[in-house]
Amino acid sequence: MTLGARARRAAFWSLDRLHGGPIRRDYQDIRSKMTDRFDDRDQLDAVLEHATRTTDFYRPLAGADLDDFPVVSKADHKRHGQAMQSSAIGRDGLHVRTTSGSTGTPVEIGQDARKRRRAIADTIYFNEVAGLHLGDRFLWLQSWRLHRSSRLDLLKKNVVPVDILQLDDSLRDSIIDALRDGRVHAVLSFASVLSSLARRVEARGIEPEAFDLHVIISTAETLQPHVKQRIEETFGCPVVNRYANEECGVLACSTPSDDRLFLNRASFHFEFLRIHDDEPAAPGEMARVVVTDLYGFAAPLIRYDTADLARVDELGAPEAIALRSVEGRTSDVVNDVEGRQIPPAAISYLMAQRFPRIAQYQLVQVDASSYRFRIALGPAEHSASDLTGPLHDVLGMEAHIDVEFLDEIPSEASGKYRPVVNQHLPRKP
Repeated sequence: MTLGARARRAAFWSLDRLHGGPIRRDYQDIRSKMTDRFDDRDQLDAVLEHATRTTDFYRPLAGADLDDFPVVSKADHKRHGQAMQSSAIGRDGLHVRTTSGSTGTPVEIGQDARKRRRAIADTIYFNEVAGLHLGDRFLWLQSWRLHRSSRLDLLKKNVVPVDILQLDDSLRDSIIDALRDGRVHAVLSFASVLSSLARRVEARGIEPEAFDLHVIISTAETLQPHVKQRIEETFGCPVVNRYANEECGVLACSTPSDDRLFLNRASFHFEFLRIHDDEPAAPGEMARVVVTDLYGFAAPLIRYDTADLARVDELGAPEAIALRSVEGRTSDVVNDVEGRQIPPAAISYLMAQRFPRIAQYQLVQVDASSYRFRIALGPAEHSASDLTGPLHDVLGMEAHIDVEFLDEIPSEASGKYRPVVNQHLPRKP
């Protein structure tokens, strides 16, 4: 750790101590709960009681168990906004988190000071688990024009912000050169951005020894094992996956020595439900991630459907402690011509095995039997028939597949890139 990083770390904890040490207490509580199994019943009951006492939406459920509460979505929070906000906590002074809207439904969730402190402590703890310590200088690559962060706040956190909304080779080169100057020791960004940087480093013939990185953190999209290995070899440092969202914060994180994503059970209660109904998923089944925020009191998130899909080691609470994988969003699961679900991981595996040199692709399901397959980087190596053959093996011989060759597949406004998109989603029964 550099002298500047040590100074920032000492200043942060000193300021916290002047205010009574609330973040330190949360940090110690999180660390303790993440190392020992515990029962979150008391904190869960406190959230449910608060919600039924202070919000119009949940008031009719006073005294009900968690299973009796409805599973709610972003759309529900947008539709019932005021009714889902606590009357006991004023709107003035709330820290507002705005989702990116990648599911088509951006929404604002207010966080009071208590929740904000918990979220900061969560980030500090899980950064340390990954290998990024408080005060370390790191490069954060995202769509900064969509986020509200002051320059002073970023300076205090030692963050180097880079806006990647217009990510081209010139910007990639600038980022790579910044990583080579020895002052940046970590990178935080989306999987697709990290992968594109690794390809650019390879193209420029830069050796791993040129970098002095301690860790790379992939967020929003889980890196597939072969891509993770490629990035680690390119930059010469560990890569960890982080599962987080804007409205909740850090939900799970892997470690440099374990690819499982350990659930943030200290701050959230997790459920894993089947894709098309609200029944518990079977062991090993792909499941929707549904969370209850144990510290969100301003606008309680209770049985909140994150719209993410995952597989867990053990199902049920408190048994489930880690995810095997996060496999995209509910809108990222396509169906074959017979209606069977094909998760993004299956398409990723196919591409890694059959077309390892193609780093960018996007499979779009248009209707029940029609698909659009977009390919970037290296179209001259493959004909359309080369590509559609293996896809027919997965989607069915009756599938109609149109192939498009592009220079680059555009990202969403948030900067994220989705390799699989379903525009023909079946309705819930």
